[in-house]
Amino acid sequence: MASPTSVPSIDSCSTYVDWYKANEVRNNFQVAICLIGGVALLLCCYVLAAIAAFKMDKLSQRYRLLAGIFVGNCIYSLSNLFPYWYMSPNDEQVDSLVKPTRGCLGRSLWVGSQYMLAVYEFALIYASLIALRHGTAISSRHELFNHIMAMAVFLITASTFGVECMKTFQDNRSPPSDDRTSYAYRCWLVLEQDIFRRYNILLANYLRGVAALAVLIILTWAIVRRHVFTLLRYLEAYSESPKDQCTKIEIANRATLVEAQNTGAKEVAEPLTPYIAMFVAFSIPVFAMSSTSCVEKSSKYDNDHPAGCNLPCEWVLSFRSLISAFIYFYIDENKTHLVSPVVLLTMIWERAQRERVTFGGASVFLLDDGQAASSMSARTVRDPSDEGTQYAESTA
Repeated sequence: MASPTSVPSIDSCSTYVDWYKANEVRNNFQVAICLIGGVALLLCCYVLAAIAAFKMDKLSQRYRLLAGIFVGNCIYSLSNLFPYWYMSPNDEQVDSLVKPTRGCLGRSLWVGSQYMLAVYEFALIYASLIALRHGTAISSRHELFNHIMAMAVFLITASTFGVECMKTFQDNRSPPSDDRTSYAYRCWLVLEQDIFRRYNILLANYLRGVAALAVLIILTWAIVRRHVFTLLRYLEAYSESPKDQCTKIEIANRATLVEAQNTGAKEVAEPLTPYIAMFVAFSIPVFAMSSTSCVEKSSKYDNDHPAGCNLPCEWVLSFRSLISAFIYFYIDENKTHLVSPVVLLTMIWERAQRERVTFGGASVFLLDDGQAASSMSARTVRDPSDEGTQYAESTA
C-alpha cells in the first residue's frame, strides 16, 4: 500500500475518474443520513423524556435498560448529523472527512455507539433469560455493572478510533488547481483513494468486533427463545397434571414459580423481543461493511458505482434508531406516553422538584392497569439461589 506522500506510478494515474460526479452521489446519501439522524435524535430524546416523566425508570427494570438503549441511539443519531462524507461541489475547496476535527469526531461517536448498543443488547437478553428461568429481575449490582460496562466500552472504542482516524487523515491534501483530466489531478486522486482505503480498513476492523458481538447476541437470543417455548410447554403440562399426588406446599411452590415465570415472560421477555430482533436484522449492514469487498468498493471513485458500499449500508443503519422509537410507542402500555413535549417537560420539572431523580430503585412488575404493585397488596417471589432484585406479584 502506497503511503500518502509517495508518488504514484504512471499506470496508476492513467485512468480518468469524474471525482466530482461520484461526490455528488455520495453527498446525496450523506444528506439523507443527516436528515434521518436528526429525526431519530428527536424521537429518541422524546422517548427518554417520556420514561423520565412517567417515572418508568423507577417502576420497572426493563425501562431502565431501555433507557440505556435509547441513550446509545441518541449518540448514534447525533453522530449521523456530522457530514463527514460531504464534499463541496465547487473546484476551489474540498470539505470532507479530511478535516479530522469534524469528521473523526462524528465517526468516533458512530463507532462507539455501535459497541454501546451491542452491550445493552446483551443486557436485554440476560434480563429476559433470568425472568424466564426464575421469574426475578437481575440483581441491582448486575444492572449497575451493565450500565458501567456499556459506557466504558463506548468511551474506549470511541477514543481509540478517533485517535487512529486523526492519524490516518493527517497527511491529506486538497486537490491541485489543474484540470480534472490532468496528470497531476489524477495522481492526487490516487493518493486520496489510498488514504480513504486505509480509513475504510480501520473502520472495517472495528466493525468486525461489532459483527462478532452480533453473532454472540444471535446465539444467546436463540437460547432465550428456546426457554420461551420450553416455558409454554411446561405451563400447558402443568395445567393438565394431576394435583392430588402433591402436597399443598409443593402445589403452592409450583404455582408460585410458574406464575412468576409467566409474569416474567409477559413483562420482560416479550416486550424486549422486538428490540433484540431489530438489532439482529440491522446487523446485516454491519456484516457487509466489515467485509473486504465492501472496503475495496468504498475506497474507489468508480464511475459505474459512485456511491461505493459503506454509504448505502450506513443509510440503512440510520433507520435503526428511528424504528426503535416507533417500537417503543407501538406497545400498548406506552401509547399513553404520547403527549405534547411541553407536557413532558412540565412533568419532568415537577418530578425534579419533588424528588431527586435516580437511575435505580426497586424493580417491580407492572400490573394489568399499568400501576406498580404496592407493598400493601403485593408479595415477593424470589428464587433462593438468586440474589437479584425481587419482583412484586399481585395477591389480589
